[in-house]
Order: sequence, then structure tokens, then C-alpha cells
Amino acid sequence: MTAIPRAETDPNAVIVDLVAAVEPDLPPQTVQHAISQAVHAKPRVVLLARTLERDPGLLTSGRAEGPASVERLIRLLVQAGAVNVVRPPCSRCGRLGPLTNTNGSGLRTCASCGARRPDMQWACGGCGNSKTPRYGLDRSGREVCRSCYQAECTEDPAADLLNYLNGLALGLGESVLQEVIAEVTKGSSSITRRLLWDVQCVVANRILFERQQVIIWTEVRVRPRP
Repeated sequence: MTAIPRAETDPNAVIVDLVAAVEPDLPPQTVQHAISQAVHAKPRVVLLARTLERDPGLLTSGRAEGPASVERLIRLLVQAGAVNVVRPPCSRCGRLGPLTNTNGSGLRTCASCGARRPDMQWACGGCGNSKTPRYGLDRSGREVCRSCYQAECTEDPAADLLNYLNGLALGLGESVLQEVIAEVTKGSSSITRRLLWDVQCVVANRILFERQQVIIWTEVRVRPRP
């Protein structure tokens, strides 16, 4: 007898657990309230749970992908005090707001951009070639062709992710990290690769933020008093 996935039997619990992994200080009841506001029908809750379970990086990467409920949930979590989730901006104009539409390649857009005539011209964000078909999003979130996408891929993303996490000195043993990676990615190379890129992006942004804070603090300290 095939077991029914937890995302279908208890989607709210799945979403609460996924949010707790990135927002440990946010009370579960707060997350439950955000879920109830973001989605109202059971099938849509299941869709949201399955989407986030398949790609938990959507909570923190700022990628405008997945159903509109992803953006709604993140927006409500931020309003409730979440600090680590990242609201995805419109993939066309870059503004924050409800992402009710999609463009021709599946990325979420705001209602205003969704009402515009879709762009007919496309060029790979990596090589600029307009004759090759879209293949996917690279580590920077650009739409690229197959060749440019594969140029950033390695043969063993799981090993690369493990090595990168080990380098962060998280205080976790390698066997524990391996179990976490296997649980989150379910052995999918594409999910593992995207998770690696998302983690690298988050760490890079955090380092950049800390450096900016140091610069600002230094400027304030050396600024002559009037």
C-alpha cells in the first residue's frame, strides 16, 4: 500500500515545519494564521505545501516562482514579524506587491505587468543569444539557455553543497549535514543545485550587509562633529 504524502494529508504542518526551519523565533500559531490568510481552500494549501517542500529555497531566495500563494504567505509572514524570509519582487518591474500573474516563462509578475503585452523578443541572460530556447534560471535568477545553465553546473551538487556547509563551520557533523541534505532535496540533483546556489547567495548577501554596516559605522565615527 502506497503511503500518502504528508503534504497531502497535513499540508499545514508541512508548511509550518518548513517556515520554522528559516524562522525559528516565529510562533507556530502565527505561521498557521498566515497560512489561513494566504490560502483558503484545501487543494490550494496542498499545492503550497508541495511547492515549498519541493523547493524550500522559495522562502528565502526572492525568486518569483511557484503559485501566487507563495508570495502571499511570505508577505503575511513578514507582516507578522518574520526576518529571514524574502519577499519576491515582480519579475518584470522589480516592485514588491501581490504577484497575481505570470509571464511567458512562468515567472510571477504583478497585475500591472501582467496586463502588458508580453515581450516577444528574448535573449539568453548569459550569452545573449536570442535563437536558443529558454532552459532555466541560473544562480543569479537570469533566464538562460541550456548551454549557459549547464556551464554553471557541476557533476556532484550534493558533494559541493556538503563541502560548502562544512566551510561555514555550523558545528554540525558531516553525517548530520548529509542527512539534512538528503531530507530536503529528496535526492534531486536540480533541487540540490538550486539549494546550493540559494545558500551561497544568502551568505554572500549577509557578508555584503555586514561590510556595509562596518563602512557606515566607520564613517559615522570619523565624521567631524559640527
